Amino acid sequence: MKNKIKKFLNELNKGLIEREEVIKTCLLTLMTGENMVIIGPPGTAKSEVARRISDIFSENEYFEYLLTKFTTPEEIFGPISLKELENDIFKRNTTGYLPTSKIGFLDEIFKANSSILNSLLTIINEGIYHNGSIREKASTKSIIGASNELPTKDSELYALYDRFLTKVQIDYVKDPSLLFLNNSVYEGIDKKLKFSTMEFEEIKNKSKDIVFSPEILSKILKIKNKIELLPTDSLFPENISDRKLMKLGKLLKTAAYTSGKDRVEVIDLLLLKHTLWNNFENFSSIVDILEGEILGIDSERIHLSNKIYKRWEEIFDEKFKIQEKNSNNEPLYYDIDKNKVTATSGEIHLQDSKGDFLFFKGHREYITASFSQSEWNLGFIETGYKLKDEKKIWYYESSSTKVTSSSERILKGWNQLSVNGDLPPVIIDDFEEFLEKKDTIRIDNLVDFKNIKSNLEAELISLQNYLQNLSETKLALLEAEENLWISYPEKTELLKKLDKFIKLTQNLEEKYTILFNKLTVLLGDNL
Repeated sequence: MKNKIKKFLNELNKGLIEREEVIKTCLLTLMTGENMVIIGPPGTAKSEVARRISDIFSENEYFEYLLTKFTTPEEIFGPISLKELENDIFKRNTTGYLPTSKIGFLDEIFKANSSILNSLLTIINEGIYHNGSIREKASTKSIIGASNELPTKDSELYALYDRFLTKVQIDYVKDPSLLFLNNSVYEGIDKKLKFSTMEFEEIKNKSKDIVFSPEILSKILKIKNKIELLPTDSLFPENISDRKLMKLGKLLKTAAYTSGKDRVEVIDLLLLKHTLWNNFENFSSIVDILEGEILGIDSERIHLSNKIYKRWEEIFDEKFKIQEKNSNNEPLYYDIDKNKVTATSGEIHLQDSKGDFLFFKGHREYITASFSQSEWNLGFIETGYKLKDEKKIWYYESSSTKVTSSSERILKGWNQLSVNGDLPPVIIDDFEEFLEKKDTIRIDNLVDFKNIKSNLEAELISLQNYLQNLSETKLALLEAEENLWISYPEKTELLKKLDKFIKLTQNLEEKYTILFNKLTVLLGDNL
């Protein structure tokens, strides 16, 4: 079965460019016994795809029609039987029309009017056509719709739109030059590759035996819940009904059975990307949700963990910075020559508008100093002024200025001032420097450091477990049995996305480990 479908798909793709995915989706939908709509501009091979898909059956019972707002029921379901009408019986002759065809292709399907809509919905929902007073079983296995655009704001059409399990949006080929280089020609499907009605029913019945693991079911429900939270201003809400959930299960089982598998695997959920959206603007978000659950990716979790790390790093950097002390346990400060001293304040140079300087020895309090123009020799000259703590004020060079200082110790003169006032403390702010001197330094706030370490440890263990889960997910994806409905490039891209996320998580785990080890060294015997 699997090899037969592979050959069938190869034949269907001959002469078409960039239509592998839509053909696969369309064929899988048909084999599931469901309906599909293809949305895209004119000239994108929508009709051609549908016609080729109709070649699946050995009995080629295919119906195709282009709908307009003026299309009548007779054109879709068949003309009224005049012979029956003579006996006052309203009945249509449906032979050769939609109700008696295995596959129906309705182009511009969202132009269907209300006189067609009700009968169409009954065929799609129940497989029944109400032919006058008689309920006839329709032969239709699948209806493929096509449209240049999604339906407009029309409540009648929502019911029809909702009945299409799969929706594929296509566009013109990305590289038009390929169209000129394409020499492959589609000549139809060999009779040996076609499916009989019996084979089709076998797929339908045998697929029921495929099982879902609790893990798969859990992921599907998580995907459903996340999608239903997506905002939309459109007519169609992003919800997944119980009916759709059951149909999704059928599609996954059919995909697994036709791929020769006895169970649905996690990677198979990728097939749901064309079934879960109602508004195409949400397609990329839904694919992210889907891939996130398949891969076990939780971007929000890593984002939060990163924020937590940055906060603990800030707290750590702030707390472990310690002022250096001398052997007498006196705090050290840098003087204006960058020497380590015990003095807390130093020289202050104030420049006036002439470029001359005043020199104050020891500045701590408010200062107001006025000087008259005088002649002085270079050198430190005592002015006779004193600070409140009795420290003398000195200056040098001829100068006439007034200098004031606020309580915030912002000194103001006529020009920008050059100030060396309160001496900066000698802070150990490099961890390597701390390691060199930690034996001679008293560590305060041990409780705070222990709390930081405890929180980091919990998050670090969580990250390590998460990385282990991601590695197991990758291994499971690599070992998963082939699903012929998922291409090799699709699987490769999925694994690349997982590798990228694993690397991101590993980098964060490494940062946590480095900070955790620093705290371990910092606390040492005080653990």
